[in-house]
Amino acid sequence: MRRKITERLLEWKRSARRTCLVLKGARQVGKTYILREFGRENYDSLVYFDLSRDETARRIFDGSLDADSLIMGLSTIVGESKLIPGRTLIFLDEIQDCPRARTSLKSFADDGRYDVVAAGSLLGLRMNDVPDYPVGYEEIVEMHPMDFEEFMWALGTGTEAIEHIRGCIRDRKPIGQPILDIMTRYLRWYCIVGGMPAAVETFASERKFDNVHTIHSDILSSYMDDVSKHAPASQRTNVAGCFRSIAVQLARKGKRFMYSRVEPTEPSSAMEEVGDPDGDASESCAGSRDY
Repeated sequence: MRRKITERLLEWKRSARRTCLVLKGARQVGKTYILREFGRENYDSLVYFDLSRDETARRIFDGSLDADSLIMGLSTIVGESKLIPGRTLIFLDEIQDCPRARTSLKSFADDGRYDVVAAGSLLGLRMNDVPDYPVGYEEIVEMHPMDFEEFMWALGTGTEAIEHIRGCIRDRKPIGQPILDIMTRYLRWYCIVGGMPAAVETFASERKFDNVHTIHSDILSSYMDDVSKHAPASQRTNVAGCFRSIAVQLARKGKRFMYSRVEPTEPSSAMEEVGDPDGDASESCAGSRDY
């Protein structure tokens, strides 16, 4: 599916100031898909490493992080013939699961023989300790779910129709009732389906909502897995309770999230720790915060 972020990736590739690119974002927004497509379409060779599953690849970053050692180690996995200087994209996926791989981006950027991109979940990139951040050697780009225009692209709406609507809005001219009716229907669909690519792709092919809810549930489950993975053991249940409570509370008229309305499932001391990361638990748990 067409995504606007592709143009941002092309700008990075054309840039004279070469850095490694880190694409961060929530799970299931399409980071892996878009980077693999970008590599296939713009390079002679793409080498891909999933650092959450490939223990052999993770071990490469346990040793020396100089470029020659890293490239030699990676070539033992994929074969030397696939690492073509100046024509290969190295893709380090799920980089949050290998903090030293994040540090290694400085070596790759300094070396310059290969373009290197990485992808990581938003939560993992923030929570996991990195020995030495490659400040100045990485360009961080955040990827979001599909917006309404991308949703319309997925449903087959042509660029001309979208530009016509944009022009009418810009020039303050009537769009026309038939087109307005179609766009209103698309907007209602978008409010139900949302912008997660898996849900959009399913809806675009089936034009039914039957399987969309299942996909949404699966995505929420994966987010809960992230909570279990990154939250301290003593807080996991309560952090999960906060997560489940967000949508319920923001759907109310006041649209406010209040820690005091989250039903505690652990002893109060643990809940207070979740409610106030700065230590003033009584105020944050008894009161409220707006989001």
